[in-house]
Amino acid sequence: QARPLSAVTRAPQNHSAVVPASSTWVAMEEHLSSVVSVAANSCPPRLFFIGRLIAATTFSSVTVSLVFGQLGAVSSCGPLVPAMVGSWLGYTFGLLSFWRIEVRRTQVYAKQYPKLMEHALCSQFTPWVGSRIDKPFNEWLCAGGIGRLSWAVLAAQSCASAVQELQENERQRLIDCYKLADEDDGAS
Repeated sequence: QARPLSAVTRAPQNHSAVVPASSTWVAMEEHLSSVVSVAANSCPPRLFFIGRLIAATTFSSVTVSLVFGQLGAVSSCGPLVPAMVGSWLGYTFGLLSFWRIEVRRTQVYAKQYPKLMEHALCSQFTPWVGSRIDKPFNEWLCAGGIGRLSWAVLAAQSCASAVQELQENERQRLIDCYKLADEDDGAS
């Protein structure tokens, strides 16, 4: 015998387990941050790059779309066409901004850590990049156009955790120097 759809989809209600809304949001935020941190540690850098790209462009697209839609709602043209135009402009802006940030990061890594970038490029992308890099890395990168730059952006993603570790070690050395200077000042 068939049961009505409402009887199948209705979940049992437990009124004794009422949780305040604020603690629900905190729990959801903690869970989401743990999922993101696990994803960042277990995903290949290229996949994490694409995830960040999708998140950035989606956020930009939706934000600009909503603003344009609201502006269209108060004008005579209506909200739909302005929202679509805003979505397109927001996506384009988000995409170009994301690319600009990643290229800048790649250039900084290439300048500060050329051997690390070269190693990441040659060890992970040899079939696509080709033979060994025969010039200093910055020169090689600048002479290659968009193709080399694109591969270098992927190499920068691959060595980002190593760069972060190097920066943390440098920061710790600076802190240790300050501590030693303070101890010397206190002893005299």
